[in-house]
Amino acid sequence: MRALKSTGVPLGMLDFAAFAVEEAKLEPHDKVLIYSDGLPEAQNPSGEFFEITRINDLMARSAALDSAALHADLMTEVSHFVEGAEPNDDVTAVLFEYAP
Repeated sequence: MRALKSTGVPLGMLDFAAFAVEEAKLEPHDKVLIYSDGLPEAQNPSGEFFEITRINDLMARSAALDSAALHADLMTEVSHFVEGAEPNDDVTAVLFEYAP
């Protein structure tokens, strides 16, 4: 797994912002997950955060699944984790797979 770090202000926040470009070579069946801060910051009723560690664990555990199934697993895992608690932010995740 490789994390690509953010390089500037949030996309679309400022129309004059400049962004650094970073390239990554994808191999067949590599998956890319892009998510908002609301995903790792999703909280359960005890106030615990979902955190990046849970995201990484799920991605590693379910890496063999296709993108749709992996995305569904991620959203189900977050839903179970928050146990119906009111969200404090949006939870947005886009997942795609390189399939030449």
